Amino acid sequence: MITLNSIIENIDIDYFKFNLNFHKYVFTKLKDDNFEMNKEFKNKLLKRINLLSYISGTCPDILKYFINDDYTNYKDDLTNEDLVNLINIFSDEEPIKLSVNLIVYNEQRCIERCLSSISTFADEILVLDTGSTDDTVKIIEEKFPNVKLFKDKWRKDFAYSRNILIDKSSNDWILSIDADETPINEFYLIKDVISLFKNFKANSDHPLVFSPTIDSLGQKVNTTKRIFNKTHEMKFDGKIHEEIISKNDKPINYIMLNLTLSHDGYQSDVFKEKNKAERNTEILEKMIKLEPNKIRWYYFLGREKNILGHNVDDCIKILKSGLKLRHTQNSIENFYYNILTLLAKIAVSHKKYDLLKEVIELMEYEIPNSLDAFYFKLILENDSVMSDKFNQINEMVESIGDITDKVNTIDETYSHILHTLGLIYLSFRDYTRAFYYFNQIQSPKNIEVIKNLLTPLKENIDQFFQTK
Repeated sequence: MITLNSIIENIDIDYFKFNLNFHKYVFTKLKDDNFEMNKEFKNKLLKRINLLSYISGTCPDILKYFINDDYTNYKDDLTNEDLVNLINIFSDEEPIKLSVNLIVYNEQRCIERCLSSISTFADEILVLDTGSTDDTVKIIEEKFPNVKLFKDKWRKDFAYSRNILIDKSSNDWILSIDADETPINEFYLIKDVISLFKNFKANSDHPLVFSPTIDSLGQKVNTTKRIFNKTHEMKFDGKIHEEIISKNDKPINYIMLNLTLSHDGYQSDVFKEKNKAERNTEILEKMIKLEPNKIRWYYFLGREKNILGHNVDDCIKILKSGLKLRHTQNSIENFYYNILTLLAKIAVSHKKYDLLKEVIELMEYEIPNSLDAFYFKLILENDSVMSDKFNQINEMVESIGDITDKVNTIDETYSHILHTLGLIYLSFRDYTRAFYYFNQIQSPKNIEVIKNLLTPLKENIDQFFQTK
């Protein structure tokens, strides 16, 4: 019979240690066997189950530690006492200490909110002000005396500024956030989650970074690497949309988390007030000159220029140039697919249906059965067909001219024609023209039919507005 000691000596117990299903199995088995769990152990086990549940994904190289069924090979060998001892071994990590870093410029709108929220878990907060002319610095100095405040001029290089704070941080683990981001819900557990991996063996060979979920006005992204250990010689790279990399070019392992930072910096009023698109465009054009073979810069530049309303064909050209550089994205990124999605949105808004067809084909090749491709297919079929039909109807209406001087044997009030034209334009979502025709109907019968059609619609509309 295999003993617990032999298992520990001969296999990598990290396959058990970070496996959520194994922990759930332990809890269920002990409970089903009526094994007496003391309060301390039970809380410890349930805490690990809770913390591991916040892991939403990893890079391919370490996924095996999180999703495997190796523990099932030892079910008959491990006693309940062994399972308890194993969990106790896993739970001996000491809590980590965390430095939270921000670079700021004119953030009086949100700096107090941000600092208040991170103060609940940060062991150290460092802020680099890059020349604020509003009350940002005053708010920090008066309301947050424990914050370490530094000043430097804005060099149009986000990585440069963030790297200053890495060097000044006292703790090994660092969370880098923006002032317009706010930790929400269970984010305060972030240190507990990181502490699980303090002795992660895979971390000895490759730096480990964590990617919390960034919720930007409902659009969620969990590929932005924000949390890292500076003892692995980490630095930010890129003048804008900077990313954390290893100074010695070691491959990075990453873990994605369902712990959320709410980001509101792209609200239209904030975005315009701070001229973010103009600032970003200027820096991105420099990055393309510096690193012309990186797909990320083409995606971001095309996106910013599209936001600013630049010539649509120029935006499309930039984005298509990026598609040729698919091989330059790393395993956590998918700028290729992001470019396809943005191109599809541009094609829809500018009715470029040939481009939309091209993009849909690439989407389906990239991800078969993609719901995104299905969505854009629906739009393509609806918009292209409706557009053709709409033009045909308009041509017919123009060609017939004044209906009152035409031969008419069906209804002398022309209600049948007005009724039909109203319904057609209603289906085209041209509501002004639809009701232009409806309002001219005189026939009580036709009026009743229109009312019967519109009454349920009105009820549904009223209900929608009452509940939303």
